[in-house]
Amino acid sequence: LVDEAEAEPIRAACCFAATALGNRSAANKTEDGAVLVLCSPNAVMAWVETLGLFGLTDSDIAFARGSKAAEDAFARALVGSCSVVVLTHDTFKKVLDTALTVPWLMVIYDEVH
Repeated sequence: LVDEAEAEPIRAACCFAATALGNRSAANKTEDGAVLVLCSPNAVMAWVETLGLFGLTDSDIAFARGSKAAEDAFARALVGSCSVVVLTHDTFKKVLDTALTVPWLMVIYDEVH
């Protein structure tokens, strides 16, 4: 991240996502869905690291920069072995059909101008 002003919206979104994930019922984590974050390639690790500041562990977060890794992340989300999937916009376009099979709790679209 370039500066503090750029980090603020990511922190706010991560706080919101972590709170929503924490409010899911333990019995219905797979039915209640996971969080999908779509961002630019240079922001993937910023999202992963910032989510960690709000209590999400490495095992809670799946991130992918390619189609195969994205498919694996979606499979993890479907069975509840991860709570957040972080993808690049380009990867998402390639796996859109599969992404639509996952019951997302929320989708965060980070568009950098």
